[in-house]
Amino acid sequence: MSLSMGTVVDYAVGAYKGKGTGEQSLLREIFSCIENDDIVLGDRYFPSFFLMADLKNIGADGIFRGQAQRHYDFRTGERMGKQDHIASWKKPKKPTWMKQEQYDAYPDLMPVREFKVAGNVYVTTFLDAKTYPKQDLAQIYCRR
Repeated sequence: MSLSMGTVVDYAVGAYKGKGTGEQSLLREIFSCIENDDIVLGDRYFPSFFLMADLKNIGADGIFRGQAQRHYDFRTGERMGKQDHIASWKKPKKPTWMKQEQYDAYPDLMPVREFKVAGNVYVTTFLDAKTYPKQDLAQIYCRR
C-alpha cells in the first residue's frame, strides 16, 4: 500500500496454514513491486538478514520494529548516538527454500542500523544518522 497515496500497489493472498503461507513467503510473492527508493515498513516479523540485504540490493530501504527475541546491544558496533548504532548482522544458515547460488550471492555481513525511541527498538537500512535522525524514522514507521 502506498503510504503517500493510500492506494493498494500489490497484495498476496495465501492459505491459512501450511508451507509457504507465512508473511515472509507472501511478501516474496509481491517483491517485484518494490522499486528503487521505496521504503518498506513492517512489523517485528520482517527484519531478517535476507530481507534487509534484498532491499539494499534493489535500492530500497526498510524500517521495522525490532524482533523481541533478538538481543540489541547498543554498546557494540558503530555508535551513531544514544541507543543508536550500526550493527553487523551475520549471514545465517541457508534456508531450505533458497538455492545455494542465491545464498552464496549474499554478503557475509549486513550493516543494519538499530535504534531505540520511546522504549521501542527499530531496525532500518537507513544508515546515516545525520540525514535520517532516529526520531524522524520512528515517525515514518508510526504512520504505518
